[in-house]
Amino acid sequence: MVPPRTLLNAISDKGMPVEALGTINDAFARSGITNAHPTTSTAESLRVIEQLWHSPQNGMIFANLGDFADAPCCENSTASVAESARALEMFDAWLGHFLEEIESDNLLIITGSNGSGPLSLRHDCPRQELPVLVRYGGRTSPLGIRETCADVAATLGMFFGIEERGRGWPVGEPLITFHRPRGFGGP
Repeated sequence: MVPPRTLLNAISDKGMPVEALGTINDAFARSGITNAHPTTSTAESLRVIEQLWHSPQNGMIFANLGDFADAPCCENSTASVAESARALEMFDAWLGHFLEEIESDNLLIITGSNGSGPLSLRHDCPRQELPVLVRYGGRTSPLGIRETCADVAATLGMFFGIEERGRGWPVGEPLITFHRPRGFGGP
């Protein structure tokens, strides 16, 4: 089912690429996605992110990392815990290297998953708070506890210069503010 208009549509309508990795293309029924990369593992997604990050286009990379992100959050089998731990260790090592490649005017947002998204079959998971890491302009201040994930969308909307805030997606408050205009309409 095609979702109502989202921030992805607004970004792609401005002529900027929206690169979807993993299951993101399917989750949004290809709406607002300019290029799909159907990766099947965290390792593959990380390789594609690095390739796209170094491309000369301004745009958005939206990834579902797979392995540990899609594991049922309440499953405690030794095999699933070990698999998730290996994927998380791989991501942690990769992130340490990748953070060095981010320039001060790049925006990086990483969120966790509560395991009860639209693609999940489980809705009984007790996790209700998601971790969020934001990197922009060397800032390191805490983000606090937010009431909604719409704050991530508000942050992206502000970054990309999207004026239609609140039309077609929940209204949130940006996680951070931006002060320098950029050539593509964002900071």
